[in-house]
Amino acid sequence: MLYSLPLLALAFLISGSLYFYLRKGSFSTINTFSRQSKSFIWLSPIKKILSYSFISILLLTSLLIPLFMLVAESGFNFLPAIKSAQGSILNSLLVVGISVPIITLLGFLSYYVYKKSNFLAALIAFPLVIPSAVIGISLINLYSTLSVGIYGSVWMIVLGYILRFLPFSLFIFSAFGPQVSESMEESARMCKSGFMKTFYRIILPLTRNGFLASIFIISIFCIGETGMTQMVAPSGFQALSNRIDTLMHYGNYSYVASLSIFLLLFIFLLYGLYLVMYRHGRH
Repeated sequence: MLYSLPLLALAFLISGSLYFYLRKGSFSTINTFSRQSKSFIWLSPIKKILSYSFISILLLTSLLIPLFMLVAESGFNFLPAIKSAQGSILNSLLVVGISVPIITLLGFLSYYVYKKSNFLAALIAFPLVIPSAVIGISLINLYSTLSVGIYGSVWMIVLGYILRFLPFSLFIFSAFGPQVSESMEESARMCKSGFMKTFYRIILPLTRNGFLASIFIISIFCIGETGMTQMVAPSGFQALSNRIDTLMHYGNYSYVASLSIFLLLFIFLLYGLYLVMYRHGRH
């Protein structure tokens, strides 16, 4: 536990310096889904060729070549690899299914409570710089010194994911939350509408895309997390990311590549569902 304190102190020092340096700056955001008129940068033919070549090379080297190498390394052993890791896949889906709704709900409630506070930016920024190893060591120390009721259960991992990824959900809602006009909430309170009715009728429809984005992004983080899962997982529990790491350690590269492709396909499936629901909500 003591060995993680210097790393934690350094993380807070760097994040605090950046926060105080950037807090008064002005920034621009880009919304690719905006229905307003867009401005374009017109390029000469030579600049277009250079731009397209750069993007093509970037995609080729960062996506297509690794994917091709995974397919070649897999030896098309997809079904045997998936069958051998069936338990790990179900464990990952279980943890994701429990963690993501809790993290998303806590992220929304945290934003709703602190949206008018000057500490919102700090509440988002400071936890993001804490390394997962520090959180894992802290939880291990907690589980080993105190009588915690969740010891030996899947909730050990869920708590780790909440501490690790809650700031990301809070950050997402800080971008979508301002779409809810305070005048609408005040009008609902004047009509003596309770919080649940106001949330269901006003807040939820206007922040629906924030909930979708949080669910999608946090799901990807949770299902791909290796370090935190390996550190705090109960005995005998193995998630898909840890299964891939174990197979890599023992040199079973065919199954490693096959399960990696399966994980990529699962993420692409989540992204497709997110796009469908996002566009359906806009219409």
